[in-house]
Amino acid sequence: MYRAEIHEFVRQLGADEVIDYATTDFGETVRPVDIVLDMVRDVGENERKSYTVLKDGGKLLSLVSPAIDRNPRTRGIEARFVRVEPNRSGWLSLIRQVQDQQLKVHIDRIFPFNAEGIARAGPAVRKVSC
Repeated sequence: MYRAEIHEFVRQLGADEVIDYATTDFGETVRPVDIVLDMVRDVGENERKSYTVLKDGGKLLSLVSPAIDRNPRTRGIEARFVRVEPNRSGWLSLIRQVQDQQLKVHIDRIFPFNAEGIARAGPAVRKVSC
């Protein structure tokens, strides 16, 4: 998929706004939001920008930076590291949502689960990331 196709796909999923990190600085264009979910391991600049786009009293949740828990509260913003740990009840809930068509699953490509498939999947995942 090319960037424009990915943007349209994300809109179809329900996104109000799509920002292409390669062409747009989210720290300059997004304001104000209630929650930022940080999935990029760039503690310095990315974290600073995340604070600038948050409303006072917002939440900054990081999936990649445990150190964020030590940040002092600024403007009432709660910064927390979120560890995702799969469990049986969570998986069953996801399965039910898929079966009840409350959660739509999109599969772009399938790769074999072997060394060759994994090697082919890595570049493919990076190519479609937006």
